[in-house]
Formats: sequence, structure tokens, C-alpha cells
Amino acid sequence: MKARYPPYRSSTLHALGVGGPDQAGAITSYAEELIRRLRPRSTGKQNVQYLTAADANPEGVRRAYDSGTLRRLVTVKRTYDADNMSPSSLIRGSRPNRRRAG
Repeated sequence: MKARYPPYRSSTLHALGVGGPDQAGAITSYAEELIRRLRPRSTGKQNVQYLTAADANPEGVRRAYDSGTLRRLVTVKRTYDADNMSPSSLIRGSRPNRRRAG
């Protein structure tokens, strides 16, 4: 029997570069090339635990969740955080953060 995994969690790539400051550019270039070469095999999804500041947008959040899970998260957010107090304001359908003047 073949194990079933959600496609967005079927595998994760971890890359670690070790070197001195003078090697940072070469290490970054190598990692970017590795990602570029593997992209055709990618599901396009991203593990929510690895979202970065660059992913802090609605599209980045959509890559992290399947559509059913995202719909449930939006419903929970609208129900229990109508005033947008939690930092999850990137979940589509939530309201913009309203800061109180103090």
C-alpha cells in the first residue's frame, strides 16, 4: 500500500551553506541555482513553518495551505478575531489591522 501524503507536505528541501563572509556570495548563488533546477519538480506549495518575510503576502499564505484549510482558517479568523488582534492578518478575508490612536 502506497502512503498518501498531502502534496504540499510530501518533501522539504533543506540547504545549509558553511563558509566565511568572503564565501557568502558563492554559497547564495549555489543555493539559488539548486532551487532553480528543482523548481520544475516542485508542487509550488510551501511549508507554513518556512514562510519568510518575503512570503508575507496573501499569495505566500496561499502557497502554504490547501484551499480547504485556508477556507477554514479564514472562517476561524473572521469568527474569533473580528478585530484582527492576532498577527495572522495575511489570511485572505481578514480585515486590515485597525490600530487604536493612543
